[in-house]
Amino acid sequence: MEDQGVAIRLGGILLSWKHSAQIAQQASEASRRIRDCAQSIRYAPQAIHTAISDTTPDKIYK
Repeated sequence: MEDQGVAIRLGGILLSWKHSAQIAQQASEASRRIRDCAQSIRYAPQAIHTAISDTTPDKIYK
């Protein structure tokens, strides 16, 4: 009976470890997405400026 209790506890530890690994993987993916968003935001002003300057009348009618 004691062996069964140990097996149950070990099973719980393994499930907990697997769950922790999944959480870590999800956190890593979320971190990557946040970095991608931050980079997009960082370059947005330049992209907007370029888009506006490319549509000024003197450039459109050249």
